[in-house]
Amino acid sequence: MIILENILMALQSLKTNPLRSVLTLTGIAVGIGAVLYVVILGNITQQRINDRLESLGSNVLLIRPGYSHMRGVRTAQNVINLKWDEAKEIKTTSDVIIAAVPRYTGQGVAEFKDQAMYEITKNINSWLIKEQINSGQLNIFIKHTSASLCIQENASEDVMRDIMDYFTKLVPENPSLYKHNVEGKDDMPAHIKSVLTQTSLIVPVKDNQMELGVWQGVFLFEHRIASMQRMLKLTLIGS
Repeated sequence: MIILENILMALQSLKTNPLRSVLTLTGIAVGIGAVLYVVILGNITQQRINDRLESLGSNVLLIRPGYSHMRGVRTAQNVINLKWDEAKEIKTTSDVIIAAVPRYTGQGVAEFKDQAMYEITKNINSWLIKEQINSGQLNIFIKHTSASLCIQENASEDVMRDIMDYFTKLVPENPSLYKHNVEGKDDMPAHIKSVLTQTSLIVPVKDNQMELGVWQGVFLFEHRIASMQRMLKLTLIGS
């Protein structure tokens, strides 16, 4: 009875105020339509993002700072780098994104004189602290063919001397043995020593520093006698 009475009262209200009833129903319909439109538009946008990501043909997408253009000249002014919180937010924009991991890069130039092994562990750790990098994988790359990198014991200087003596005997600085002697007797031997060692290292990072062994250190192995400027590139994937 109560339901029937409510229906009769509703019908009576519609007859009494037809214009208000029509406007009310129209407002409800418009509201529902607007909600449906927003939901459908969001789903379409999401699908377009997924389709574009999948069409790239790779499962890795690098997002780098852009450049502004002034009068046709590309400039790095007003470039804003992504922050860690923003990188994490990217993961929520699409279901096909499994993870968003920031990448940090740095570059340094240092001058070294004479053939020796120079430890650069503290310099690299200082960069990690400055950039507030907590953990990840660090790649250290030297942009030269007559110097190299290595991880070696840093407790005893005799280790360094023995390594230097070994390479001196292994690759003699005798110009008569080589065709390439443009820059002196140490020119070609420096290239050979570089081939026998490494130009890049990968080191784990934990708590704002390289996670090295107790007696391990990172060294720049200089193969030239004259004073040389050496450039290092640091790239870290982590957080």
